[in-house]
Amino acid sequence: MNTNQLTARKTDGGLELQSITIAGAKTVYLEMSINCLYEPSPSMREAITKLHAISLKNGTAGHDRKTWSRLVGETGSEISINIAEGICTISLITTGANLAQVWPLFKEMLTEPLFDTKELKRSQKILQQKCEVAKEDARQQSINLLHQELYLPEDVRHHPSPSDLILALRKVNATKLKRYHDEWLKTAWRVTVGGNSKTVKEVFALIADLRQNLPFSSDSLDRQPLFLTELNNPKRIVTLDIPSKQNLEINLGVRTAVTMQAPEFPAWLFSIAVLGRWGGFTGRLMRTVRERDGLTYGIYAKNECLNANFSGHSRIETFFSPKDVKRGLKNTINEITRLRKQGVEKDELEHFKTIFATDFRMINDSLGRRVSHNHKRMLRGLDEEEFRDIQEKIQNLTISEVNSVIKDNLNFATATISCVGPVNSEVRKILETV
Repeated sequence: MNTNQLTARKTDGGLELQSITIAGAKTVYLEMSINCLYEPSPSMREAITKLHAISLKNGTAGHDRKTWSRLVGETGSEISINIAEGICTISLITTGANLAQVWPLFKEMLTEPLFDTKELKRSQKILQQKCEVAKEDARQQSINLLHQELYLPEDVRHHPSPSDLILALRKVNATKLKRYHDEWLKTAWRVTVGGNSKTVKEVFALIADLRQNLPFSSDSLDRQPLFLTELNNPKRIVTLDIPSKQNLEINLGVRTAVTMQAPEFPAWLFSIAVLGRWGGFTGRLMRTVRERDGLTYGIYAKNECLNANFSGHSRIETFFSPKDVKRGLKNTINEITRLRKQGVEKDELEHFKTIFATDFRMINDSLGRRVSHNHKRMLRGLDEEEFRDIQEKIQNLTISEVNSVIKDNLNFATATISCVGPVNSEVRKILETV
């Protein structure tokens, strides 16, 4: 990698662009995000956005689904679509040599999708089957229950149940999807492109032309996804009994007041990592509840659903067998309390600074990783300078700064506990006494 440059610019007309340019790069990466349109009902909101995402790859005016998919594959390209927190992100991976062949297919997908009734019924059937399977997915059900308690139904972070989603899927027709798509394309686009200088310039020109032919409408701002500052009135304990499961999937979650632009965010990010760094064995909860006590295979903590302007929640995820749940939850809470009272130790401070420094270096490990990271950063409302500022502040944190933030924010005393699995009366009694 001879040159390595990140550029960002905003243009008029509902288009925000940034690029990562690396000399000699043969692969082209494109991340294009468009906000999903707001629907007040969480189940209908998710039904429309999921069906819309699938329908985009179900064929176009020029090609049926199988032909379109085959032609994309023959170029050696990949097109994927993901929905998260009210944002639809379309990813394209191709090569500079094949860009001219795959772009007309990409453009067709956006401008001429075929919302065919037969294909829609097929998509509805697929999603309904996934919902039936999801009913038995104790881990995801536990996360869904937590979100339902922490966020109001109007908030895009509120997840519907699989049963409610099935009912909503049946109410979506091709006409409704076509109307949704036409309005969706008029909203703002946020785009990140990675490649060499020539391919980046080519993709920028193609995107600009696409935007010009599909002009931004300020009226679309009225239907943007909602992040609500209002708090729900969460229950202390929420459960779902799935008798076929052996373990209890447990999530502890609490709304927090820290946004990504808050002065205390670097220390708060650091603190949650010390408690239960996601993945690996470095977090305190893994060293105690798993390694010392042998009560679970994995127990992690993270901050979620926050951005530059809105706070989210902190979540601890784990699982215990019914016979170990009482001791497991007690030891988890004890470790949180110990960290809150005693704070981090000097060796932990230096150890986790090294971990964060390594994580930040790994962002630059590949062009694809850089594009993904910088696009997510843009979606969170941070510019590159703000992200670098967070990196620098983490490396300069003092014990007193970290411990002060821990005392102010690390409070799971009012956390909601969601528990899914073989939840009998004895388990419920244990949960109520924790």
